[in-house]
Amino acid sequence: MKNKESRNGIFKENFLRFLGAEIWIEYKACLYSFCMMVFYCIYLLCGGIYQASILILAEMVLAAYFMGYVQVYLLKNFDESDRLGKREVWSILLCSFVYTLISFVLAWFDKSLPATGLFFLFMLFSFGCVCMVNRMRRAYDTRNLNKMLEEFKKGEQRYDKCN
Repeated sequence: MKNKESRNGIFKENFLRFLGAEIWIEYKACLYSFCMMVFYCIYLLCGGIYQASILILAEMVLAAYFMGYVQVYLLKNFDESDRLGKREVWSILLCSFVYTLISFVLAWFDKSLPATGLFFLFMLFSFGCVCMVNRMRRAYDTRNLNKMLEEFKKGEQRYDKCN
């Protein structure tokens, strides 16, 4: 009986770890696909085009999901790192390059080299902003958790309070 409980605990722990990774992938896909769509829409507006291709938008979402898996499982979730070291910088460059390569191959910007080059710079900027926002979010969460811990230690248990 104890062996079965142990297996259930291991299964539950692995499932929760998998679910947590999937949530991060979903978060990344939303963030980066939105960034790409903003750039794409600005590109179209600058060209006097007021309609976007649904196929290109879908390709952007799929690319963001694919890269989310790469970021979480192969690149150790680098944009959630506490510091911006060599590994994180290389990961940012690699991901920006892969997004840019996908955009060129799939002709998101009509294979225009200037637009594709600007897209690469925009993705570098996007990754930098996401890293900074994630760091600020963690600092805010840490501050709130420490505050809640202090309140708990003092006996002021307020579990419904998030801020």
